[in-house]
Amino acid sequence: MRQKFRKAVAALSRGQLLRIDQTIAFDFVEPDYDPDVIGACCTTGGAEDGTFCNCESNVTARDCCLQGGIHSPGQTCDGEVGGLIVCCDPDPPFVGCCIPGQRDCVTIQADLCAQLGGNPTEGGCSGVDCGCSGVWCCDDGNSIRTCTEANQYDPPDGGYGICNFQGCGTVCEGFDCGFTPETGACCEKCGEGTDNPDRLNGSCSQSTEEECSELGGQFNGVGSECEYYACFEPGGCNDPMNSCCHTAETDEGSVIVCSQTTEAECAALNGIFTENSSCDSDPCAGLIIQCCCDSVEFEGIECDYSPDGPYVGGCNLTLNASPQVLDPNDIPPECLGTTGFPGGEAIDCTCGAGIDWSIPGSPVSTPCTIKYDAARADCNNFCETTVNGQGIPIDCALGISDQCNPIECPPL
Repeated sequence: MRQKFRKAVAALSRGQLLRIDQTIAFDFVEPDYDPDVIGACCTTGGAEDGTFCNCESNVTARDCCLQGGIHSPGQTCDGEVGGLIVCCDPDPPFVGCCIPGQRDCVTIQADLCAQLGGNPTEGGCSGVDCGCSGVWCCDDGNSIRTCTEANQYDPPDGGYGICNFQGCGTVCEGFDCGFTPETGACCEKCGEGTDNPDRLNGSCSQSTEEECSELGGQFNGVGSECEYYACFEPGGCNDPMNSCCHTAETDEGSVIVCSQTTEAECAALNGIFTENSSCDSDPCAGLIIQCCCDSVEFEGIECDYSPDGPYVGGCNLTLNASPQVLDPNDIPPECLGTTGFPGGEAIDCTCGAGIDWSIPGSPVSTPCTIKYDAARADCNNFCETTVNGQGIPIDCALGISDQCNPIECPPL
């Protein structure tokens, strides 16, 4: 009887005349009809019993009509959109099923859902979100475990393999994902067979300190990362070795030492640069170290002993000198007049030591004597303008002193 009724309904949807017992007839007025509307279409599918149990989604009303089917606008066979359409009443019925391990709901018969261990939802999959929310513990690449709450089928950043789901209903607050940082950035070195075996070659990997040591690399510390400049070092593995003879400070003073540097680094050290040579070849042999004058600074001193004067004054001159590595055959003017010391012997240049500053009016005019004479002239001007305005000799009562023996106003 139900099948006959379905056939009648199909006939009505096509606006056909319905006859009952061939004695009573009435006209059926068809509602508004949109032939292009999309929906589910129930057809016989060629079944011999004429039942409309074959369902097809996304069919226009026109196409469904041409197949002699029953059209349900805006609905689908699986219930994903607009609700579930069941052309027949299957036994067991169709349900929306969330199968363990799958994030998407599927529309299948209830008995199959049970066999697969699924969770059934009557009416299909519309609005069904499979899975649950919980904690994901993820490895960030440095053995540091981060905690994120997300759906069990949607790991943070798609991080399957480096993220582990900790169970439904878990939350990050108070949750310990474990793993204390143990790894860090390990920078590989150029190694044997290169010009610069201890120089970093730019390659970086995450490893423990022990693993990095086995690789002969430089470990940048626990928790450090392989950022762009983590293992950067100027120069290449096969750059020729270059030597730089420069000064270094010891407890006894300045001495000559040799370092493998670039030309720019050697210039910053105020050293002597030699290309394509190593310190093993003793490139500093024959060089000397001596003091070179840098500047002479003037400071006037006034001593006021009574309200009526006289003012007594003097001058402190600061003689600044620095050690420099020199070729004995090429000594610059600011270093002339000094005695050269072999590279292995320490020299002290503080307080202008090691400099022959000469005396005022010396016929030998060097950069050192010029700077010294200029400072004495400043001192003379100071004395003439401060000590009662009188033309006091340059020693003006207290005299001139260098920085190692500064003048101080004597007690009354």
